[in-house]
Amino acid sequence: MVREAGKLRGWRAELAGRVTKPRDLPPGLELRPEERAFFRGHRREAPPFAVTRHLLGLLDPADPADPIRRQFLPTASELSPGAGELEDPLGEDRVQPVPNLLHRYPDRALLLVTDRCAAYCRHCFRRRVSSGRRRAFLSPAELEQAAAYVDGHPEIRELILSGGDPLLLSDARLRALFARFRRERPELALRVHTRLPVVLPRRVTPALVRLLAGFRPLRLVVQVNHPRELDPACRQALGLLAAAGLPLLAQSVLLAGVNDRPRTLAELFAALSGAGVRPYYLFQPDLARGTAHFRPDPARGLRLYREAAALGPEAPRYMLDLPGGGGKVPVEPDLLGEREDGFYLLRRDGVVAARYPCYAGPMSTSGKKPKDFASVMRKTGKKLGKTLRGAAQATAKAAGKTAEVVAVRTRISAKQVRQKAEFLKMGESFYRARKSGMSPEQILASMQPQVTKLDTLQQEIATLELREKTLRN
Repeated sequence: MVREAGKLRGWRAELAGRVTKPRDLPPGLELRPEERAFFRGHRREAPPFAVTRHLLGLLDPADPADPIRRQFLPTASELSPGAGELEDPLGEDRVQPVPNLLHRYPDRALLLVTDRCAAYCRHCFRRRVSSGRRRAFLSPAELEQAAAYVDGHPEIRELILSGGDPLLLSDARLRALFARFRRERPELALRVHTRLPVVLPRRVTPALVRLLAGFRPLRLVVQVNHPRELDPACRQALGLLAAAGLPLLAQSVLLAGVNDRPRTLAELFAALSGAGVRPYYLFQPDLARGTAHFRPDPARGLRLYREAAALGPEAPRYMLDLPGGGGKVPVEPDLLGEREDGFYLLRRDGVVAARYPCYAGPMSTSGKKPKDFASVMRKTGKKLGKTLRGAAQATAKAAGKTAEVVAVRTRISAKQVRQKAEFLKMGESFYRARKSGMSPEQILASMQPQVTKLDTLQQEIATLELREKTLRN
């Protein structure tokens, strides 16, 4: 593909010049043994390897644990299926009334526009589709079939364009695609899911922005998983889109070895907000084959999320797509309350809807909630509508405990109220800083004293809760 780049211009030349073979990696970027093993192995079931020069410029070649490297350079772990993994982890093949169109939720549908990506994420849940091995784009007949289905279902109010990456289509193809769906349904909202502002920011040209803005209501959802992905080129691309009045949302994936630290997540959420992008969802990784090495235990993920959310006001919702196609559910303690034979039993409406592998601690078949996350997360926010002493006394009375427990619980409640007040102050400071034009780095530096205060409060609460647990036992 490198030879073709000379015949093209702009983003097309950069796309043609991406690296698809290990021998074309830049000097100084040596493959690790587990990366070399991937290229020697049987790779037909794994996504192809492709990474843009832009991404290669973001990673640190001397750091084997670099978060950009981990997302885009494959390892032999992809060649070994893990427990519970599925070829079609979200059951998408079962909700396609016509080829390439998914209709799972009544009010929206999703169109798989292409199977191509500018760079292939190694954690991709749609690996069976986003392979680059099928037809590059929808045929005219497939497009017409999908459009006819949407025309005939007025309950569909929004069409999501995904793939692959739909922004790999030329401007002319995109215009024709949008126009066909709006021909009979001018009120139809459009949503474009893309990774290109991160992996190929030059694709966001003024012409593309004008095209997208001309088809409003249209919003873009960008996947961003680490603060380093929001480099100046990416910020410029996002700024062009935001300046055109296009709503920008971010979906992130909680990935082991990439962003599974509270401060990294908090920095990511703050950086997204500073770039004009609303953090929308943080997803627990799906059970796609060959991706077990990316999945943190959901209970640990919930703790990380709660700690990250405490560091800033711009936290998304932490969600899990039920394996097999049960839809999205928020990750909460009650969801993870039962474990059996190495799996969480995920309940929806009181019924076990799916199983998800447990990656931490001994397995339990007792059906009891794991003790390691039952204390803080189960109680957070439960007493907001009561007075401090009333809440403490009600808790102690229900448990039949002593006055000392009441006193400790009262202190915990008081500190939780202070903690909430500090959250609100931090939010006000954040928005004032954004309005003043401060950079994300300056914002984070200015908010450091408040972060430290919140850290101290959290430590004090944890100490008191440990004391309370000792008294109750």
